[in-house]
Amino acid sequence: MSKYQARLRENLLTKFSNKILLLGLLSCTSLTHAQLSLSPTGRDKEIFGYSFVEKQSFSSTKSYLYESIDDVIRVKLIQSKSDDKADSYIKDKLAIFKSIFEAKRVDYPGQHSKVIECPAEYVPQFSEKLVKGGKLSYFIGFANKNQVTGICASDLLYYKHFYGFLYCKETSVVYEIEDFSSLKSGNLDVIIGAISCGG
Repeated sequence: MSKYQARLRENLLTKFSNKILLLGLLSCTSLTHAQLSLSPTGRDKEIFGYSFVEKQSFSSTKSYLYESIDDVIRVKLIQSKSDDKADSYIKDKLAIFKSIFEAKRVDYPGQHSKVIECPAEYVPQFSEKLVKGGKLSYFIGFANKNQVTGICASDLLYYKHFYGFLYCKETSVVYEIEDFSSLKSGNLDVIIGAISCGG
């Protein structure tokens, strides 16, 4: 066996044993948010009362990740130059997301199908609410096991999906928030309640 093959084998075994150790911990104990977060940058940040891990970023946008057994939350912090630019950015992103679920003409209409659309019970519902220090605009819908939104069939539902934006005028920061909560957990309402500019 060459030195390269030996190092490769050792790296694979180390990674594999770390995963086994983590799985063993998950099955034997109840872990907190911070214990489940594996940090590529080694920096944690408290956001909305949850311990997030900073992700590698190649732009001025800061990205954070929180993972637990029942939830995956992604947050991006975007510095805005003005209130108007922040409002425009949020409206554009929400319009793009909404357009995914609008009825679309089919390329080759048949006798019974002139449009393709998601049944009403699977179309994300839009809401807005004032929170401490800002306004939260968001959609709540569904996602599949691979965290892909746009699910329009009951047998593919795996997560309750939250996609929203919070603009904090005092700091001129836009929070782009995406949460995937297990359908069984009921954590989504708690997470939405925790979102504010103060946290």
